[in-house]
Amino acid sequence: MAEAVTTPRPTAALEDELSCPICFEFFQDPVSLKCQHSFCRGCLETPAWIQQKQRECPVCRRRPSMADFHPSVSNMKLRNIVEAYLQREEN
Repeated sequence: MAEAVTTPRPTAALEDELSCPICFEFFQDPVSLKCQHSFCRGCLETPAWIQQKQRECPVCRRRPSMADFHPSVSNMKLRNIVEAYLQREEN
């Protein structure tokens, strides 16, 4: 009996790049840390993140200084790419 071979979707890698490494959903209002890793604003504005004395990037563990962490500044380019991708997928 032949085994079914699953072929990865060509868009799977792109979807990974457009997804938050914390919630694994498409970015919602993405923000970037100084290390250039991006996250959903809501994922970084949790009490657990805010109350940390030594905040670190969830991906690379780099500790940005408070001056380097600006969650109020959205990554508009990434947000626009996610929105365009999702609109394309709807059609």
